[in-house]
Formats: sequence, structure tokens, C-alpha cells
Amino acid sequence: MIALPFIFLLGLVFLFIGLRQRLRWNSLEATEGVIVKREAVINLFHLRDNAPVDEIRKGQSDVPDEYPTFQYVVEGKTYKKTSRISIKPGYKPGTEVIVYYDPLYPERAHLKNIAVTGTLFLLGAIFVIAVAGLLFVIFV
Repeated sequence: MIALPFIFLLGLVFLFIGLRQRLRWNSLEATEGVIVKREAVINLFHLRDNAPVDEIRKGQSDVPDEYPTFQYVVEGKTYKKTSRISIKPGYKPGTEVIVYYDPLYPERAHLKNIAVTGTLFLLGAIFVIAVAGLLFVIFV
């Protein structure tokens, strides 16, 4: 089975990425933050229907964003960031969260999730290496 070494190598790559993410995660500091609503993006479809902008924005103030925007303070300076990772069902504006930030670059911040902590890659590594081991036992 020629593909077996490549499957095992893929598992090692996942393991390396997961451990690197985990080490990076462990170097972050934590602070309190709050979910804020992104500035409203006005849908041109609603403007075409002559709906007033205030009516468009009304009713959207407590709807969770799929990519939440959070605000936090580090050493007296306020930062605001929108997550690049989708969080479902999302956080409603006003929800208090723990924000993890890089102490050297406080503008680099994340909300805790399985992708940022490296857990997803570590679980993938375990699965791929286990499959490679199983294939080794069966075919070799």
C-alpha cells in the first residue's frame, strides 16, 4: 500500500499544526469583552422599496452576527474586532465574552473556539494517524 506513508505524513502535519496552534493559544492573555453590533449595512433592495433607513435598522439591533464583532480594553485602550471565524448560533449584542489577545499586539484577538485553540487539528491528527495504523495492520 503506497498511500500509507502519505496518510501517516498527513497525520503528522495535522499534529504539527495543532501543537503550534496550542502553543500560540497558551501564550495569549485573557480580558473581558462585550459583543457589539457591527455598523448596519444598508441593503439596497430595501432602499428600492422606499423603506426608511431607520425602519431597516429597527429590529436588527439584537440579531446575532454570524461573525461577531467584539470590543475589549487592554491597558486603557479600547479595541474593536470582527471575528473571521463563523460562530453559530452567534452572540447577541451586549453579551459579555472572554477575549484572548496577544500581549505584544493587543489588536490581535480571538474568541475561544475549536479552530483557534488547535483542538480541531489535534483531533484530525489522531483520526488520520489511527486510520494509517489500522490500514498498516490490515494490509501489511
